[in-house]
Amino acid sequence: MFSQGGPSFFTGRNGSDELSALLILIAILLWVVYPFFPWRWAQIGILILAGAAIVWSVVRMLSTNLTKRRAENERVKRFFSRFKKKEASSYKRVEDDERKREKEEKEEFKRAKREAKQREREDRKTHRYFECPSCKKRLRVPKGKGKIRITCPHCGEKFERRT
Repeated sequence: MFSQGGPSFFTGRNGSDELSALLILIAILLWVVYPFFPWRWAQIGILILAGAAIVWSVVRMLSTNLTKRRAENERVKRFFSRFKKKEASSYKRVEDDERKREKEEKEEFKRAKREAKQREREDRKTHRYFECPSCKKRLRVPKGKGKIRITCPHCGEKFERRT
């Protein structure tokens, strides 16, 4: 009866899902409300409905026909999705996405700038940094070489500096 991993009774079964939980909730609500009905036949009817909801929920949980149970669950989800708050218009969603992307790009730029400054601090003893007079790019050259001619790899500008 038991395999190495534990009981295998529920393998291939549906188990609990949103619809089963809803049925149990309905049954509990019916059990809470039934004493407030003055007629005995109404109380009996409500108890029968609550019992039927519990039985139906258990049958769904133990069912091996997964495709049908999932389809039932999806129909219930779709039905209740109508009552949820409507999403913003697609235009507003696009604006929000653009704002989010811009914010991420700014954060990425700031992070890259921090990392470059950190790298510059770390190799300050072995290298010097110069700015290209033409394109303003930061160029890294080795220290201790005397006066050297630097060629910017970005724009091709040549200039001399002392390292």
